[in-house]
Amino acid sequence: ARQFESYLKTKMFYSKELEDDNVLEPVIYSQQVFGLEDYEGLERKIERTDNDTDESGAYAMVPVIVEDSDIEKLRMPKLTYDKETTRLNYEQAYDIFHPILTVLKKPHTMAAKIADEFSWFRGMENTYMDMYDEPEWMHAALRKITDNFKARFRMLEDAGIWGTLDNSEPLGSAGLRYATGIPDFRDVEDPFTHKVKLRDSWGFTCAEVFNCVSNAMHDEFSYAYDKEVMSLFKYINVGCCEVLDHKIDLIRGLNNARKISVSEWCDVEHAADAIKGDYVYSYRAAGVHFVNDRWDKENAEKEIRSVLTASKKHGCNTEIVLNIGGTLGRHPVEKVKEWSKMVRGLINEYY
Repeated sequence: ARQFESYLKTKMFYSKELEDDNVLEPVIYSQQVFGLEDYEGLERKIERTDNDTDESGAYAMVPVIVEDSDIEKLRMPKLTYDKETTRLNYEQAYDIFHPILTVLKKPHTMAAKIADEFSWFRGMENTYMDMYDEPEWMHAALRKITDNFKARFRMLEDAGIWGTLDNSEPLGSAGLRYATGIPDFRDVEDPFTHKVKLRDSWGFTCAEVFNCVSNAMHDEFSYAYDKEVMSLFKYINVGCCEVLDHKIDLIRGLNNARKISVSEWCDVEHAADAIKGDYVYSYRAAGVHFVNDRWDKENAEKEIRSVLTASKKHGCNTEIVLNIGGTLGRHPVEKVKEWSKMVRGLINEYY
């Protein structure tokens, strides 16, 4: 009940107070009950500082792939699914909300972060050295991770757990999922029994760990594998926080790419010139402006003006997303409302 309440309050906030372009569909979610063990028997290890008593702060990932033979730990995934409890959850939500709202199974989607996942198991410094010292061994590990991701996606699809029929659900680091050929809840007779197909849905890939490597290495150790996994999907969104303004030519090799994440650290002019109208120029707005109690409206406005100037000049199909990987600090609601109003005003000014 608290989950339903939180969901509905969030949607009401979007509708009544946040002057953005979120779409509010008449849907609500029921919980699916399942467990996905990414690599059967492999535990991830992390270290936290002594003063992080509530385990809410930053942490370090401890390498679990140390010896060459440790890549054998990268086994296939294991999925468990309690379909009966999932059905009971759906029926309960249906009794409460039908016919006012359409009940959908809570969407499960995930990104395929092949290179990032290698770095989580291997350690960031080791990852960079492996590309120089142990490229063949690293390729063997990336092959196992790639095959694992493909198995994960297909398991979720076969079980009917994968995806969402609500195209207003945010797409990874980007905006909404609306696109020609992507079905939604209006296209199916029974949302509970319907299985969303990978080939009818969006995929999402990124390699934030490769932000600082050459284009050639990024292509060899990431996009070569990303292309294989992302071919399972109809369309894909590429990128998150990494700087991609000088790697757009590489992304063009991913044939079903439709959205490219332009992070706050990109050269927005360079990115716009490279993307033009070929993809969605999906700009991730900076979070640094919100750190202080009083948000930095002046510099936030300069940032958005630079994006709109560049995207209009080069004919980009642009979306601006506030999806920060940190905190809005104090007074978050007021900050978001003011930021959204400011961005809406600038869009009206430029367009």
